[in-house]
Amino acid sequence: METKENKLNSGFWAAVILIILGVIMILNNFGIIEYGVWETMWKLWPLLFVVFGVILLSKRK
Repeated sequence: METKENKLNSGFWAAVILIILGVIMILNNFGIIEYGVWETMWKLWPLLFVVFGVILLSKRK
């Protein structure tokens, strides 16, 4: 069963990811970051699986 702390922690990381994506989109709209960053992000999206796996392993006791 998932504890309350685990639920809060997963919600925290979801919020962090959304904030980072929002900041990148805003910087892109202002021309600070070029569209090339989206190509790089598209190529690196599998890293989300790696990060998620590391988080899961770090939570194991």
